[in-house]
Parts: sequence; C-alpha cells; structure tokens
Amino acid sequence: MTSLKNIFFAAMIPLIALGGLWFPLLGYLAAVIAAVLIIASSRRKRYGCGHLCPRGKFLDVLVRSLSLRRLPPAFFRKPLVRWTTLIAFSGLLIARLVQAWGNITAVGGVFVSMCLLSTSIAILMGILTSPRAWCSICPVGMLQDLAHLNPNARSASASPNRSLAETTPGPMTPSRKGPAGPTGPDAAGDEPTRNDEQVE
Repeated sequence: MTSLKNIFFAAMIPLIALGGLWFPLLGYLAAVIAAVLIIASSRRKRYGCGHLCPRGKFLDVLVRSLSLRRLPPAFFRKPLVRWTTLIAFSGLLIARLVQAWGNITAVGGVFVSMCLLSTSIAILMGILTSPRAWCSICPVGMLQDLAHLNPNARSASASPNRSLAETTPGPMTPSRKGPAGPTGPDAAGDEPTRNDEQVE
C-alpha cells in the first residue's frame, strides 16, 4: 500500500511541472529539491534517490501500474550515456538561465520547463521499461554520485557490486524475468530485489 509520505513526495512533481505553467515561481522548488538531494547524498551514496526524490516516488506511485516492467537497456548504465545526458541537460539549463537572467518569473519558468521535460522522458521510459528506468541516467543522480564524499562507503540504496540499474531501492528495480507461467519469478510480479531497504 502506498504510504502518505510517498504520495506527498509524488505530488510535488505535478505541482511543479503542471502548476508551474500558471505559477512559474514554483520552479524554484525544483531547484531547492535538486540541491537537497545532492547534499543528502554527499555522505551516503544516492541517499536522496531512494529516500527523498519526488520524481522517484512519482514514478513508483503513478507509472508503476502502467509499466511493462522490463529491465532497462544495458547501455543506460554506460558512463558515456550518463555523462552525455548530464552535459545535455546542464547545457540546456544554463543556456536558458542566461537568457532569462534578471527576470525572477522567467528564471522560475526555466526550472518548470526542465522539470516538465525530464518528467515526460521519465514517464515514457518508465512505461516502456521499468518504472524508475530514468534513474539510470538522471542528471541529478549523476551529480549525487559526483558529490559523494566517500566513494568507498556502502551505498545507501545498494551494495557497491551491483550495477547502476540495480542501485535503487525497493520498487525502483524490477525482478529479472524468468520462465513464463505461474511457477516462474514473474508470477510474483514486479518485486524489488532488496526488501530490507525498501522505503515505505
């Protein structure tokens, strides 16, 4: 059952991405959230992803039921793809901020549009593969990795030996598909690979 905390976090995404179309100043909330996630992960790797990320909760709550629940393509985990996504989104954000600089409302609108763009991509990826496939290439997630101060410490969401697609706790990682039929792993549905770290 979805907890009230998850619903609260999930509601922030439509509030910013849709509500921001009428109230652009809501975009500053997206910037604050990103900063909090990065700071929170400075000591515990990707702590923000598993515990505080509104988009992650949004994908868990709303996209999960629509998802095909397939493992994300392996190339999502490649450094080239992750760095390219980070650079592309950062470049677009900076270019638009330069254009809007000096206009408080316009700057807020930039963050709103970036939230809407990334959320649209996340929803599409979540439906076609696994609910949190976006987390594999998320620019904020990449910045959390870069901000992590102790690379030898255990990840807050998974062990160091697991791949990026498996480094998100609970509902973020679908089980690997097994033999078809009621006796295969699929009969249990999209269960998380680590139950001890699920945040509900």
